[in-house]
Amino acid sequence: MKGWKWLCVLVVLSGLLTACRPTPAPGSTPGPPTPTPVGEMPLYVALVWHQHQPLYYKDPKTGVYSRPWVRVHATKDYYDMAAMLEGHPDVRVTINLTPVLIRQLDDLAAGAKDIYWVLAEKPADQLADDDKRFILRRFFDANWDNIIRRYPRYAELLDKRGGTNDEAIERALQTFTEQDFRDLQIWFNLAWTDPDFLAEEPLKGLVDKGRDFSEADKQIVFQVHREIIKGVIPKHKELQD
Repeated sequence: MKGWKWLCVLVVLSGLLTACRPTPAPGSTPGPPTPTPVGEMPLYVALVWHQHQPLYYKDPKTGVYSRPWVRVHATKDYYDMAAMLEGHPDVRVTINLTPVLIRQLDDLAAGAKDIYWVLAEKPADQLADDDKRFILRRFFDANWDNIIRRYPRYAELLDKRGGTNDEAIERALQTFTEQDFRDLQIWFNLAWTDPDFLAEEPLKGLVDKGRDFSEADKQIVFQVHREIIKGVIPKHKELQD
């Protein structure tokens, strides 16, 4: 009987100790809450595309911009990123076109040019040595692996140019032919064009041709570039409405 009495006492003491568990001190970390099953948790995704370029220097005498990035990002990215949404009507995104970007897009649509455009338009047989040096240094301003090497002739010209130090540029100045410069003038601008436009005429014919371009071929590229730029803001307005 004594054993049963002691057992009863232990059960009572255990209950009292459990009931008298100390309260956690202020600031202490509580235990983790019971997690909600993953299948019951909604996931909200906000797609925000922030389209911006700084205000590039524009020569007050010539009206020519010092950098091509507003133009080439318009022809390769800004228009098509909006246009692709037409194939996905249930997808909602926020696209932010900054005022300084819109200002330069409007200027280019109205006829402004950048120095890369001006030098690409210049007949290859009229390029001065300084023009050629600029082209050799700057007309490979694109991702070498993902853009330039996608096109055999462009990659060939990159390999022929070699490095970017003064010695390499001077050597390329002597080895590049008039046709090499003309092809490079066109390939820089073709490569900075969205693949959807390159897959359609008239640019498809130039991509298929690949090399030995003519001076007239340049105007085809720049006419398309101007039309794409003119369509960037209207396309965004159309999708908004």
